[in-house]
Amino acid sequence: LNVSSPEAMEKAITTLKGVIDKIKAENPKAVRISGATAASEVTATPNGADAQLRKAMGLS
Repeated sequence: LNVSSPEAMEKAITTLKGVIDKIKAENPKAVRISGATAASEVTATPNGADAQLRKAMGLS
């Protein structure tokens, strides 16, 4: 979730919990949510094609 305030974060979490609880109530099988990861800072690969492209564009 990308939110700008603690209040917005609480509202988003509450909404997600409500949706997940509804899905669990409607589906007797176990619900598994995968693919979520914690937020992290995006860094460019130093020797990758992205870095070479950025250098060619004068962005690095």
